[in-house]
Amino acid sequence: MNILIYISICVIALSACDKRDEQTMPYNLTEESNVNPFFLENKVNSLTYRGRFLSEDESIIEEDVKIKVERIEQLKSGVIYKFKISPVKGVPEERLFLGMFLVQKDKIYKLQYTGDNAESIRKWEKNPTESNIICQEEEIKDKVKENEKGFHQYLSVQGDLRKYHSYNDKVETGFFETYIWERNIGLKYYKSGYGAENNLVELTAKDIGDCLFNADKMESIEISGKDVCKGKEVDISTEITAGKKAELVIKRDKNRPSFSMIIYAGDKGIDMISNLAKSLDEWCWVKEDFYYQMAAYDFNHDGEKEIIVAGGNKKDTLELYVFRLNPDLDFEKNEPHLLAEINGGYKSYVNEKDEICVIDSNKDISVYSYKGGKNSATKEEIIYAKTKR
Repeated sequence: MNILIYISICVIALSACDKRDEQTMPYNLTEESNVNPFFLENKVNSLTYRGRFLSEDESIIEEDVKIKVERIEQLKSGVIYKFKISPVKGVPEERLFLGMFLVQKDKIYKLQYTGDNAESIRKWEKNPTESNIICQEEEIKDKVKENEKGFHQYLSVQGDLRKYHSYNDKVETGFFETYIWERNIGLKYYKSGYGAENNLVELTAKDIGDCLFNADKMESIEISGKDVCKGKEVDISTEITAGKKAELVIKRDKNRPSFSMIIYAGDKGIDMISNLAKSLDEWCWVKEDFYYQMAAYDFNHDGEKEIIVAGGNKKDTLELYVFRLNPDLDFEKNEPHLLAEINGGYKSYVNEKDEICVIDSNKDISVYSYKGGKNSATKEEIIYAKTKR
């Protein structure tokens, strides 16, 4: 299996446990120029949404989509962005265009973009005209009474959420729109349409999962340090490549306080515990408030799965290692080959590009990219580097 991962790795033996030093410094993609906590450009681009759409033949389409965020213009008053949903077959392109937005330090405006006023938008230096505030710290009350017909719009505040609603009930087919923003996350929910949900577009940000490492179609086991201390263990069998199976096991020795994270191939196995450092105590024993995970996932979809070994407390500590196994699964001849080492953050997930996204305690996201493919490199030509996007 050939894979090229863009990660800086520094491995140093620290102790008798052969622990690895935490020298990998990820490239953090948080935009310095964008300080609005409800709109972080790289996070909106990295989120996956579950979409519901009313198609042209009036059938409901449900599928996972992305929002492409394009930076249009840097103004003195903020940055103009364009939002567009990734293509959905059967849904008109104009319904996939969410609009143009002006993002300031403390406000997000939805611009009344018509295509003809693009040049005037670029020349704005103060707060824009012909626009609506759809996110800010303070609430906005509806200027139209609840039982009065007209164009209603209001913004409510609920903790870290900002919920903007607008609707026009002068006519039965009036347009409605909802945005829900979450601090340090971005757009969590969107819905719009006409009347009784004609031309419906609904987006709900998907949860990335509760494990240390999360990926669609991964095979995984995870256990808490507390459960390990109680003598519990977890295991799973997975096909690493066609006709070759391995078993992943996390357990303690029943006769002594020894902890293991083992990859078995037949009756032979190799313990991967020596890769963890901060997740273990000085005796290489578990910490009760930490979690330990082993997973199998095919990053570059070449038919050969990589093995993930992770430890962390899901608060402020994450150690994650990605290994490639030799297809013959003979650990005496070929030990697992380290492809990636990540130290930092508290939880991780794989996005639609099969990049590893790591979330830290401030909910900032660092992205580790790689290039894979059977023709990209030989097994001996694996190169490590850091990407910048």
